[in-house]
Amino acid sequence: MTRYRRIAYISRARGLHGELVVVPLFRLPFHIWEGLRLWVVPPDHKLIRETKVCAARQSLDKLYLMLEAVSDPTTAQRLVGRYLLAREGDFEYEADEDNHRFLGLSVYDASAGFIGTVVEVRMGSAQLLLVVEGPHGEVLIPAVDEIIHDHDDSALHVSLPQGLLELNR
Repeated sequence: MTRYRRIAYISRARGLHGELVVVPLFRLPFHIWEGLRLWVVPPDHKLIRETKVCAARQSLDKLYLMLEAVSDPTTAQRLVGRYLLAREGDFEYEADEDNHRFLGLSVYDASAGFIGTVVEVRMGSAQLLLVVEGPHGEVLIPAVDEIIHDHDDSALHVSLPQGLLELNR
């Protein structure tokens, strides 16, 4: 029986031709190539389930993919928040998936309410940073116990330090 592994999280749609911005779930260097077969989960009977990579490029900490079955921004947008799977034997990786357990979660601050959705997890100079996009723009939240008080399958509950939301304005 073939085994599959989640290798990336689709964080954004980009451009007019259905390009996707994905976050690798394993430490870089992340090897993905044209022709690699991928599966999209969770599946949706109206969307693609299996596809191939048409093009892949990397820029700093982001990976941009064009998939064979995605050629328009509407389809690409509907894939945001899903994961890409590959056959285990098709790639090499170093396990780092645990750091990405927060991807896609809603973030609520005790004072400010809804902050946004975690779209990326980055390694900062001192600790892991959660990249949250929402009504306050992009907010970088340190993933430390002093800030993150509780989380479940759909949400993070945080107490942001005073002034953190204003840093982006």
